[in-house]
Amino acid sequence: MIYNKLLFISAVLLSISVGLSIALDHFAIAIGLIGLIWFIAKGEFHIRKLDLRLLFVSLTGFISSLFSGMFVYSLKNAHYIWHFLPYFIVSRVGRKYIRVVLNILALFAIISSFGVFFQGFFHIRPNDMFKHIHHLHFYHSIMLHSSGFFGNALTTAGVMAPSALLFLSLLIFSKESARAKILYLLAFMSSFASVLILAERCYWLGFLSAMLVLPFIYRKKISLIITLSIVAILTLSYFSIKPIQMRANSIVYFHKDESAMDRIAMWRAALDKFKDEGIARKLIGYGSGNVHNAMKPYLTKSIKETFGDKNIASHMFSALHNEYLQILIKWGIVGLIIWLYMWFYVIKENIEFINKSDDDFSLSIEIGLTLSFVAFLIGGFFEHNVGDAEVIIFIMYLLGLNGALKEPL
Repeated sequence: MIYNKLLFISAVLLSISVGLSIALDHFAIAIGLIGLIWFIAKGEFHIRKLDLRLLFVSLTGFISSLFSGMFVYSLKNAHYIWHFLPYFIVSRVGRKYIRVVLNILALFAIISSFGVFFQGFFHIRPNDMFKHIHHLHFYHSIMLHSSGFFGNALTTAGVMAPSALLFLSLLIFSKESARAKILYLLAFMSSFASVLILAERCYWLGFLSAMLVLPFIYRKKISLIITLSIVAILTLSYFSIKPIQMRANSIVYFHKDESAMDRIAMWRAALDKFKDEGIARKLIGYGSGNVHNAMKPYLTKSIKETFGDKNIASHMFSALHNEYLQILIKWGIVGLIIWLYMWFYVIKENIEFINKSDDDFSLSIEIGLTLSFVAFLIGGFFEHNVGDAEVIIFIMYLLGLNGALKEPL
């Protein structure tokens, strides 16, 4: 079927683009959308349980926009509808293609990590390397927060942390060929090193949280060994790499860190705003694209209380740097409950699948994906990662792999 080929091509392009280019993401999604429309027109597209849960999230966003008072503007900012499409595309790719898709993803995770290392040691963005090819200078001390191909360290970390967890699981729990194992090893090591170098604390916490829950997701001795090994590596990194130690210390001594205090000011403003709202806004929020304007007076007040009257604009961000507060203001209590319930359903179903699976390849993917989702959800406490196009497209791509594996065509 032609639509099957279009969906596969889209999945392959997404495997390439999630590590390198948002422009290619859009092209890949467009091809996949054509395949989906064709699939539906043929009458062979069947709605699954997870489809409905994701559609309910979109419906909640639409209703919030409808009653926002700025319906057209709000819908223009409803990017989540487009960004959720990779789930529907990849989940309809045949199970027999999953290995191909994962191998391509592994290769481009390695390439993306190279971009982080290059900028870390040469202090030049990889996109600009050819402009400076004749006067490159290697620095012996690595620069943290290098952004790689994305141009933003938070975005890069949002892709690298789930990638590292997925390929660690494939490396340990699958019984693939030696060649595949080498690829997974390189993908894990490069992605993991990138997460360290990027030094984004929210994804450090997300990665660590995922590793700590591994023994509870898969109750085998090997899981505990892996968790203890990763914790040992992280501890060694903390004591042996001074910049990482200083960055980690800022989590504990957050009151001395301007970025952390920015977040606290934003969170306090969001809670104050929610407390002052009427029942309708509490339930359905302000709609997509309207959060910043709705929050502005509260943000200004909270920033003044935290930093004083000077340089208010430098602390005024367009998002709240907490996904759950962002959704609470944007889509209200109803939207937040539906969003959380969807992820509760995904993780619960995955754990049940893991406990029943007798296929090592499926098992390794499901463990890796579950850990990836945990890292994403924990990272969301400190970052607006649903609003970060590259990150949410990647997570929906992974969610699609989750569906393709558990509910094959």
